[in-house]
Amino acid sequence: MRCNQCNTEVIGRVGPAKFFLCRTCRESLFFFCTVCGKQIYNVKNTIPATFLSKKTCSETCRNRAISENKLVNNPMKREDVVAKGLHTKLKKYGKTSGFRGPVSKEERAKLSKQMTQNNPMQNPETARKQGQIQRQLHQEDPSKWKQKYRDAKFKHFVAIAEGSSNVGPQRSGANSLATLFFSQLVRNLAWYMDEIYYDTCPYEYPLIVSRTAQICYFPDFFNKTRNIVIEWDESAHKYGHRATKDKRRDSQIMRKYPGIKIIRIDEDLIDKVKYIREQL
Repeated sequence: MRCNQCNTEVIGRVGPAKFFLCRTCRESLFFFCTVCGKQIYNVKNTIPATFLSKKTCSETCRNRAISENKLVNNPMKREDVVAKGLHTKLKKYGKTSGFRGPVSKEERAKLSKQMTQNNPMQNPETARKQGQIQRQLHQEDPSKWKQKYRDAKFKHFVAIAEGSSNVGPQRSGANSLATLFFSQLVRNLAWYMDEIYYDTCPYEYPLIVSRTAQICYFPDFFNKTRNIVIEWDESAHKYGHRATKDKRRDSQIMRKYPGIKIIRIDEDLIDKVKYIREQL
């Protein structure tokens, strides 16, 4: 048999007759992902019919396409369905059951008070029983709850980076000398109007490197306006695995944020401000 595309002789049957291709032609097949637009080649030499039937390049894009499809096809997005539902409610329950319009502050406070009073966790006995259940579940599978806490914490870091949350992460072990130096540095370089983040001003900013692997770094000092990171290196950063980890960390940040400037200053350096001026 011969390949339908290049007319090369093919030994053995390779897929249906209309996709009777040699290995080279099969590997040259490609399609564009409908979500991210990436061009995908048949590097795994998959059967052409199976390969060309794919619409997405990865499981992530596939899930995103499913989610978008559900959102687009949501019947509650259709005006006729919403109108029909409101008409049915008004007919069944009366005019007061429809859309009530904007809620006043007084009514909002009243509803909030009712929800607080009706909260079953206000009952000490209910709260105690629920606490016992949660502790038991945690003891049965600690890894599940650790991952759940990790996911919630990383979600919070992403919200801070995106500006949807202004509650900074609670971190401990900050170097008081570094904090004092950074406050003086802002005055020396006249960065008063810049968006500055370090330990107490107001918190260390989370730089999201990978959402899939949940990798997030907190630079000692970050000038978001000028895209400058300053790291305060104690003596432990000079030797062993710490120096290797610092290089890997810096390379990951620069790959994710190409225009960023990373400056590392030695704790023992005498004129740190002069060194930073030279690096800028």
